[in-house]
Amino acid sequence: MRLLATALVFGLFAGLSPGQTVHVVDVNGPLGTFWQIQHAIDAAADGDVILVRPGFYWWFLALGVDVTIRAETPGTVMVGYPTVAAPNPSPTTFAECEVHVVGLSFEPSVVSPFQSPVNHTVSVFDSVVTFDDCQFRSAGGTSLVVFNSRANLQDCVVESVSTVGQGIGLAVENSDVTAVGGEFLGSSVLATGGSFSNGHGILLSEDSHFHGSGFTALGGLTPVGGSAAVLASPTNFWASDAVLEGGPGACALESSGPLNLDRCTVIDNGTGCVGAAPGVSLVGVTRSGPIVIGATFSVDYKTAPFGMVTTLVSTDTASVFLPQIITPALWLDPALLINAGGASADANGDLTVSWSVPATPALVDQRYWFQGVSPSTIPFSASPVVGGVIR
Repeated sequence: MRLLATALVFGLFAGLSPGQTVHVVDVNGPLGTFWQIQHAIDAAADGDVILVRPGFYWWFLALGVDVTIRAETPGTVMVGYPTVAAPNPSPTTFAECEVHVVGLSFEPSVVSPFQSPVNHTVSVFDSVVTFDDCQFRSAGGTSLVVFNSRANLQDCVVESVSTVGQGIGLAVENSDVTAVGGEFLGSSVLATGGSFSNGHGILLSEDSHFHGSGFTALGGLTPVGGSAAVLASPTNFWASDAVLEGGPGACALESSGPLNLDRCTVIDNGTGCVGAAPGVSLVGVTRSGPIVIGATFSVDYKTAPFGMVTTLVSTDTASVFLPQIITPALWLDPALLINAGGASADANGDLTVSWSVPATPALVDQRYWFQGVSPSTIPFSASPVVGGVIR
């Protein structure tokens, strides 16, 4: 394990964020408390933090805001529809905004004992959104839709448990998505009948890009058979150190040609399947956990044996495509970029680098992003980004 220059990383950016107001949301709080996430969003200014205490909360709309929405205890904040739903309830939507979401679970809701669960598709439009340690579950449709946006997911579960309609985990259109860890699960049909056939864990369409590492994608079961784990264009999908498995009777990958995979486990349950493109070199990455003040933050890289990996750090993400220089992309804002140092992997291609995070309260809710780049090949090979909101 290598301990890199903490002062260079966390000291350089400390104090860059303006003063933040923290809005506490508590569905069980006293009079005068924000009882719903929407109320806090409506009151927030750009750069503010919305801290959500355990409980069940109604769906919300984040429109034109720049905020962080963080569960006080990840996994204890459920977002869905009220038990008595208004006509045509809306899904949680992020539109024309930059929002960082930590620890929320978006769930289908039972609004009546006489009805099936109401689907809850989380939608991202024209935005920059990051999801950390979140869960997305739909009942009757796609769980997470990203359109004309940039999104980052870390250790999220995106799952469709479908009775009607398309049962896709993650659907991406004209967007750039990076993912580290987590699961993308296509539909698991609860009822017989129907004719929908799309039960992919990940579906990419139009001019979209997906770069993931250390995740699992499973094709689902639909009324007309199994689905591929991934449906994508050959040029726009990159994955390393992932597990990709097709649904019953289906291939893991559905594409017009081989996909860009490195060190992936591909499980085909069908015939005539496409595979990995030859000669693809990517840097794999996972993290030890979120960045927490007063603790050690570690990043685990996977690359070629004895390969060199340089860690780049920024307080913001981006999508910079320089195909002659870096594959698949620089996912960090180059205007805020620093070089945090490099180290060599062992004989198995494993490398862990760590930083001691100062116990400085002012760092909480700031954002730091890390990307590994290997100069062992030309163009350089890269990892997705890890890091996120400091807790």
